[in-house]
Amino acid sequence: MLIADVVSSGINEVREAWESQRKSFTSEFFEADPCTDNLETLLQEKDIQADLVCCLQHLQLRFETEDKARRLLSNVSFLLKPGGYFFGITPDSSTIWAKYQKNVEAYHNRSSSMKPNIVPNCIRSENYMITFEIEEEKFPLFGKKYQLKFSSDVAAETHCLVHFPSLIRLAREAGLEYVEIQNLTEFYDDNKSLFAGMMMNAGPNLLDPRGRLLPRSYDVLGLYTTFIFQKPDPDVVPPLATPLLPDSSYDNDEASISDINLLDQDTFFSFPKGP
Repeated sequence: MLIADVVSSGINEVREAWESQRKSFTSEFFEADPCTDNLETLLQEKDIQADLVCCLQHLQLRFETEDKARRLLSNVSFLLKPGGYFFGITPDSSTIWAKYQKNVEAYHNRSSSMKPNIVPNCIRSENYMITFEIEEEKFPLFGKKYQLKFSSDVAAETHCLVHFPSLIRLAREAGLEYVEIQNLTEFYDDNKSLFAGMMMNAGPNLLDPRGRLLPRSYDVLGLYTTFIFQKPDPDVVPPLATPLLPDSSYDNDEASISDINLLDQDTFFSFPKGP
C-alpha cells in the first residue's frame, strides 16, 4: 500500500496506525501533494500500479483551481493499473447549491419590507451551518468557496464546491471514466445490508431499530456524496466509456450539476496490485 500526505505529521499518524495493525503486506509512506506534485516524476524508479486509489476527504479543496484538480486526476491515472478504480467521498455540491438557491428564492419571494439588506448566503440546520464567502447567482466551475461548521465544531472549515460535470470532464481527459456519483444517503439505502451493522456500532441515535437513517443522520450524510471512476482496460470488451455530455452540460449553472444523477487529513491512498 502506498500512502501520501501533504504534511509529515499526517504521514506519521497514518504510519503509526497502520503499523499497529501488523498487516502482512508491505506499505510505503511519503510526503507529497497529489494536487501540485508530479507523482510520475517522484516515483519514476518505483514500479507501482494500483488496483484502487482512495481519497476520502478534501477533493473539494482541489477545486480551488482547475490546475490543482487536473494534476490530482493525472496522478490518480498514473497510479492506477488498467481496470483499477478511483473512489472516495466529497461534499455533495448539488445538494449544497440547491439549498443555497432555495434560500435565494425564499428571499425574493418575501415582501420588500421583510427583506434584509443582502441576499442570504447562509444555510442553517440543527446540525450545521454553511456560509458562502461571495454572493453569486451562477455556479463557478472552480473556486466557489464556502465555510462549513457542524454544531459540534469549534471552528468552520473552508471548502470549494466541486462542479461535477467539470470533474467528469477532467477525469476523462486524464484517462478515467465516470462510473457513479451518488449521494451518501442513497448509497447507504442501496447498501444497507452491508453498513447497517457498522452504523449501529458507531454510536446511538444514528439509525432506527430497522436500520433506517434517523433525521439527524440523514441531514448530515445528505451533505456528502460518493464518487467512483475507473481507468479503462483495453483488453475488456466492451471497454467502459463515459457518456458524452453535450457542451451545455459544462455551463456553470446549478441546473448543469443537478441534471446529472448521477484525505480527515488530505491523505491519498493507493493500493498496489498483488504479485
